[in-house]
Amino acid sequence: MTLHQLPSDLFSRAQPLFSKQIDHHLFCAGVLTGKYPGQVIVDNPDQPRSALVVKGEMWCYLGGDSNNIAFNQALGVALSAKQFMGEDAPALLFNISTAGWRQVLGTLIPDRLPIATPRFLYLANAAHFNAPPPIPDGFSLHFMDQSLKDKVRGDLPEAVQQVLYLRANYQGPDQTAFGYVAVHDQICVSWAMIDTVVGTHGEIGLETLPMYQQRGLGTALSGATIQYGLTHGLTDIHWDAVSYNGPSVRMAEKYGLQRGLEYDQNLIIFGQASYLANLAWDHLDRNKFQAVIEVCEQLLESADGQKYGHFLSGAAWAGLGDKDKALYHLNKALDHGWDSLIEMENCSTLKSFHGTAEWAVILAHIKMNIESGLTTVAQQVS
Repeated sequence: MTLHQLPSDLFSRAQPLFSKQIDHHLFCAGVLTGKYPGQVIVDNPDQPRSALVVKGEMWCYLGGDSNNIAFNQALGVALSAKQFMGEDAPALLFNISTAGWRQVLGTLIPDRLPIATPRFLYLANAAHFNAPPPIPDGFSLHFMDQSLKDKVRGDLPEAVQQVLYLRANYQGPDQTAFGYVAVHDQICVSWAMIDTVVGTHGEIGLETLPMYQQRGLGTALSGATIQYGLTHGLTDIHWDAVSYNGPSVRMAEKYGLQRGLEYDQNLIIFGQASYLANLAWDHLDRNKFQAVIEVCEQLLESADGQKYGHFLSGAAWAGLGDKDKALYHLNKALDHGWDSLIEMENCSTLKSFHGTAEWAVILAHIKMNIESGLTTVAQQVS
């Protein structure tokens, strides 16, 4: 079968195939409605039976008949060759709505099983949103506009620069992108933004530098951003969270957001080390500790797999009750630059170490790694 790429003026022909995705996945809706650039690949341009929507280089949505064998085979060949995305694309993210397409995913690319991450989609609207708290002491809150460049040293984070660009270059800036940042010592340390808007619906994203996490910045910034959106034309704001990301889920529920959807996001990764690391994470989340160790044995064979390979091995050995092996691998991970304090502290298998002398050493080491990274950031902006 020959796959066909629809011209943008014919995207409407494929819209009925994605009726279950459009309301929940704004990237998919944005491409199909012409708000955002993307591709629509179909089996038959006149009467599509099965289709793929591609946004950017990795966001993918499958719709229509999952039993279309000829389409599925042709799609597998095309995706393996990265035909619809750049050669440097590291992975593909599939959001699908049926069990049939989930089965198809496992056959598309040889030796690359999809890694399914369960996610919750929360909705904020005027009826379900609690007012945000103030910014914590020692930090200042700033709206993302051009004056922000005069309030920080060096370059703004790339994501913030993108929001400023969108607001400056498109009509209706509040229907395009907006957000807030937290500034400390003239450094932008946390930011929340809505840069995906389709109709009156937007989706929020949040990031905080490791050294400044767990200080309430994310709560204040995301709340301010949601509040701004709901008072400037949006009726609903999507908060999409990994189901086992406790802080994100608790933050959404603290704001009174309503859970609107539970779904799996399926990741197909091309690079071997990245694939193994994510596969090991998936096994760890499912408490399949021996499987984690087996995958990490392969991961540790590569130079770029040391940090994650050792951390995940340590977490798995802790889950199996082997304290000595767990500490050995955790310290190896720190030696290779592990700096995610949140992941270290929130890992359920490592809770047994909390409050011990060994844990104090681990925390001291990880904070050194964080401070080293923060020093690098400060040097870059000075």
